[in-house]
Amino acid sequence: MRDLLESIDTLLGRLERESPRQESLEWYLVNNLRWYREKMQNAKTKQDVENATRVLSRFSSESMDWASDLFRECTRIEEKGVQLAKSWTDR
Repeated sequence: MRDLLESIDTLLGRLERESPRQESLEWYLVNNLRWYREKMQNAKTKQDVENATRVLSRFSSESMDWASDLFRECTRIEEKGVQLAKSWTDR
């Protein structure tokens, strides 16, 4: 979980430093990453992790250029979410 949160924080920090203009792709991505981070921190079940990761994946695949570095960074975060879900044991 820590690795996933650190990856989210790294990308979020970089995007926020660039001050994306409102309603730009980066602005929406910041909002989606904040939402995703909150969902990961509050996840109680494997299903919570899977659902939130699916939402982020859908946003990036439908909104972003698949050849961009930003898309690849999001994909790496999503892969960490998938791995977290696979290893999740409900508490």
